[in-house]
Amino acid sequence: PEERYIKIISQGMRQYGVDESYIQKTIIEESNFVPSLGPKDFRKCHQISPSLPDVTWEEYQAQCQEQWCFVLDNRIFQLDKNQNRHDKDHPSHLILQWMEHNAFGQATATWKIWNTLVDPDMPECACEQELTDLHHAWAEHKLVEAFTKTKVVLPIVTARLVPTTVPKEQ
Repeated sequence: PEERYIKIISQGMRQYGVDESYIQKTIIEESNFVPSLGPKDFRKCHQISPSLPDVTWEEYQAQCQEQWCFVLDNRIFQLDKNQNRHDKDHPSHLILQWMEHNAFGQATATWKIWNTLVDPDMPECACEQELTDLHHAWAEHKLVEAFTKTKVVLPIVTARLVPTTVPKEQ
């Protein structure tokens, strides 16, 4: 399991009054967990160029008709549909299905990723407006990890979504 998961389990056990020595010995010390990476080690997707072209909401929506696109921190990520088409038994099926329902074509995926993958090492947020650059970097890192584990060809960052063009209801 990931260190993040072990921390969540440990926090829950503390809340229910489980003895700290048991938590420390059995859960933390004896678990062969994958250590979490710190922000300086977060993995990122490749960006097509140092300066990204600006894209309006309408242009982004048009791109989404042709490609699998999603947004993190106003950066548009594009997944290659042809390289990532797999049958329902392929490990990528569930992550791509989740992305289709929660990210592709939407204004931002960070908030949904944050609410899906709890991380006790990250600062708390009560609403989407409280997300910081750290949350966006973390969300990108978590997607890179998930895509890599499930053999999804990583997306590339292709453009910057001009936030003033996004309709308010998005």
